Amino acid sequence: MGLYGIMNTSVSGMNAQSNKLGTVADNIANVSTIGYKKVSTEFQSMVIGGSGGNYNSGSIKSITKQSVTTAGPYQFTTSGTDLAINGSGFFAVADQNGATYLTRAGSFVIDAKGDVVNSMGYGLQGVPLNGRDPEDVDSVAGLQTVNVDGVEMKASATTEGLLQVNLDSNAAVGAVETTSIVTYDNVGNKVEVTATYTKTAANEWEVEFTDGGGNTLTGGGTLEFDPANGTLVAPDPASLNVTIPNGQVTTFSIEGTTELASEFSALKVEANGNEPSSIDAIRIDESGILYAVYGNGEEEALYKLPLADVASPDNLQHVGSSLYAVTNSSGTINWGFPSTGGMGSMLSGALEGSNVDLASELTEMIQAQRTYSANSRVFSTSSELLQELVNLR
Repeated sequence: MGLYGIMNTSVSGMNAQSNKLGTVADNIANVSTIGYKKVSTEFQSMVIGGSGGNYNSGSIKSITKQSVTTAGPYQFTTSGTDLAINGSGFFAVADQNGATYLTRAGSFVIDAKGDVVNSMGYGLQGVPLNGRDPEDVDSVAGLQTVNVDGVEMKASATTEGLLQVNLDSNAAVGAVETTSIVTYDNVGNKVEVTATYTKTAANEWEVEFTDGGGNTLTGGGTLEFDPANGTLVAPDPASLNVTIPNGQVTTFSIEGTTELASEFSALKVEANGNEPSSIDAIRIDESGILYAVYGNGEEEALYKLPLADVASPDNLQHVGSSLYAVTNSSGTINWGFPSTGGMGSMLSGALEGSNVDLASELTEMIQAQRTYSANSRVFSTSSELLQELVNLR
C-alpha cells in the first residue's frame, strides 16, 4: 500500500462527502418549496485488489438519487387554480416552444392572456371540450394550454319550469286567478310570463299564458281535477308547453297542482335559465374537469385535465423549478385522466409541499461533516508519513 494511494483515497472520500453536503444543502434550502422532491446521496466503493500481504486502497464515488415517488404533505389554500394530486401522476406543462415537462407543483395562476400557467410561465395542459360531455373524452387528442380568456358572457334560455298551484274548488264558474313567473329568451332577455286560470266548469279550469305586453303565447290547456280528492287528472302527463318570445318551447311541470277548498295560492313557481353573465371564477373537480363559474352561479365544462406518468419517476431529469423532463431511464409518458387507470385524483384548492424531512437532513449534514473531517485527518496523516519518509535522507 503506497502513501500516495492513501492520499488519493482520502481525497475521494472528501469529494464524496462534499457531494453529500451539496444535496443536503439543496434539500434544506427547498424545504418550503412547493412540489420539491428530495435528493439523497449514496456511496459506492472502488477497491483495487492487493496481493500477498499488501493492500491497495481504492476510492469511493457518490451517486445521487431522487425521491420523486414520495409525496409531500398537502397544504390547503383558497385558490381554485392551486392543484395537488392524491396518488400517482404529474401535471403536464408546456413552455413557449411547446416542450412538455412534468411537475407535482400545482401552483397555477391565470396570466394576462387568460392562460393557466405556473411560476415559470409554462402553460397547464388540458383537452378542450368544445361543448362535449366530459365523459365522452377518453384521449389526449388536441392537448393544449388551458385558456379561459375566450370564454364569453353566457345566457341560458328557459327550457323548463315548475308551476304548482292550488285552485279554489268553491270558486264560481268564470272565476279568474293569475300568477307570474320570470323566464329568459335565447339571448338572455327577461320575459315575465303570466299564467291565467279561468274556471270553465265544475272541476275544470282553462289556463292561458301571456307575456309582459299582454300578448298571448302559444301553449296552455285545460286542467281537470278529480272531484273526490281534488288531484289533477288531466293533462297526462302533467305538463304544459309554452313558447317564449325569441326563445324556445318551455315545458312547465304542473305536477302537484290541486283543486281544494282553499284560497288560490302559488305553491311552487320557478324556472331555469339566466340573463347574460361573465365568468367569475374557475373550478376543477377531482376528475380533472375544469368549469367556468359565471357570476349567476351557472357552470360550463371547458377542459378535461389529464395526468402524465412514467415507468420510473425517480429517473426523471430534474430541470429546476420542480419541473422534470423525460429520459431514456424514466420511460416515455403514459397519459390518463384523474381517478382512472391507476392515476391519482385531483385536489383543487391544495398544494403538495416538499417531501424533505428537515430533522433527517440536519442529521445527514452532521454525519457528512464528521466523515469529511475524518477523511481530511487521513490525508493529513498520510502527508505527515510522507514527510517522515523524505526526512530519512
